[in-house]
Amino acid sequence: MMSTPLYPTFGTVNPKPASNRSNKHRLYIAYYSQGRAQGDDVKFHTALILAPKNPDPRKVQTWRYHVKNVDNDGDDMWIYEGKPTMNSDQRIEAMTLLCKVDDVNVSGLGISMLLREIEVLQYERRWSSRHWVFAALQLLVERGVIPQLHMGAKSIWQNGYQFTKSVQNTNYPFSVPTCDITGKEVKSEMTWT
Repeated sequence: MMSTPLYPTFGTVNPKPASNRSNKHRLYIAYYSQGRAQGDDVKFHTALILAPKNPDPRKVQTWRYHVKNVDNDGDDMWIYEGKPTMNSDQRIEAMTLLCKVDDVNVSGLGISMLLREIEVLQYERRWSSRHWVFAALQLLVERGVIPQLHMGAKSIWQNGYQFTKSVQNTNYPFSVPTCDITGKEVKSEMTWT
């Protein structure tokens, strides 16, 4: 059984350099509506999304990586989850496009396995899904899975958070509102079903 490697394999010749290939997967921060209010600083649940270019909303081609809060005999507990999901999710309020990913050498499953290395904190009242996203982005850059981003993860998250708040009650009937890392709106490739 052949698997897609997580890291570039040197000595392999691609027909085109990976940087010039079109139709690469995209890595996003997704801001989900949250079922319970926990104050303004955690208004949205945050996850990383790896999706193909212009994904078909009826298919399962997207990977979602996040920590989720579950009930453990009356106590809240954070657990990591990295798995394939539908290309369209009505709970997503907005997204931040982070970068394109070399999907010849990096797989959704490979990223999922790598992100298991991130410590999931328990019993820290102020720790949430966004803190996990900060650590995930740092690890992906350190391991060379994604390029160095032009600003820190916290600033990128904050820009996306402000963008999400600004579009939350507006009408985007066909696509998920999307911004770049500076918070500027960009054309969305993610559509609703």
